Amino acid sequence: REQWSVAAVVAGAAVLARPELLVFAAVFALACMWAGHRPAWRIAAGALVAMLAWCAYCWGVSGHPLPNTFYVKTAGEGQNLRFVGERVLAREPWVVGVGGVLALLAALRFEHRAGRRMAWAWIAAWLACFAAIAVSRPLNPGVTFYETRYFAPLFAAPLVLVALGFARLPRAWALLAALPVFLVSGLWSAEQRELTLRQELDISLLHTQPARYLAETLPADTTLMVEGAGATRWFAPRPMRVLDALGLNFARVAHAKDDAAKVCVLAAEWPEYALLPDHIAAPLARVFAFRPVQSFVDPSYSIVTPPQPMRVTLYAIEGVQPSWQQRCGLARTPGTG
Repeated sequence: REQWSVAAVVAGAAVLARPELLVFAAVFALACMWAGHRPAWRIAAGALVAMLAWCAYCWGVSGHPLPNTFYVKTAGEGQNLRFVGERVLAREPWVVGVGGVLALLAALRFEHRAGRRMAWAWIAAWLACFAAIAVSRPLNPGVTFYETRYFAPLFAAPLVLVALGFARLPRAWALLAALPVFLVSGLWSAEQRELTLRQELDISLLHTQPARYLAETLPADTTLMVEGAGATRWFAPRPMRVLDALGLNFARVAHAKDDAAKVCVLAAEWPEYALLPDHIAAPLARVFAFRPVQSFVDPSYSIVTPPQPMRVTLYAIEGVQPSWQQRCGLARTPGTG
């Protein structure tokens, strides 16, 4: 409706929700301006102001312009092209059902013939943002929820044009195009619901329940090392120090030059307890003296494929191994100031 100022506010809110949407807003604004809608620059301006405000906040908190999660999650290598094919596009009924793609093309064709370019700007913005998400972090096809969620909000965008296309097609053709989309959706709905429930149980067993246990049993002034500080930080008493071993809430770990440097940063904090999954506890056991206290087991962890047993264990940390104390230059012992 060419309410550009309102659109600018929405673009700013979108960027605060998912920073990658800065690409969507910028490309959409430029494409609209190219199509003759000069005031569309406000959309890009609104998104940019929100991003700069976010960067200023991050700089004030951590001394870096982007959140720790960006630096942690963009490290490493992945199989991005395979992931996009198997885990993203192949999971969208409007793509797999083909009819949705035909409806989208019909919408673009109708809008083009009507002399309007907004739909082309919209789909160009979606494609650009989709590509930005796909290349901005390593993606592993063996991981489901934790990485497919990056794309989930963005897939509302093409459905606007899919719906418009169905509305513009002759009724018989629209029904014929929509039928395979509805069939795919119906066939997948029960499976998707079951997977969602299993993944909710995964989160409960390995994140929520351990976090509640720690909040109820550990002293409020404990220094706790974890992998993923979300639920643990949420449920823990405010005085409890919750240090993420990956650096998600710990800038010095996130920006350490290598794994050994990360370990030394953690060791210098002298954590008293650790809540870690087996695959992270194993290498850290060479650094810290762990004593198991309590385990939490998920017999079928569905957030990876194929599902497999997963365990996180609460350890009491009885100290840092002498070799690592020397390597990290730790000159004191816990409690000595």
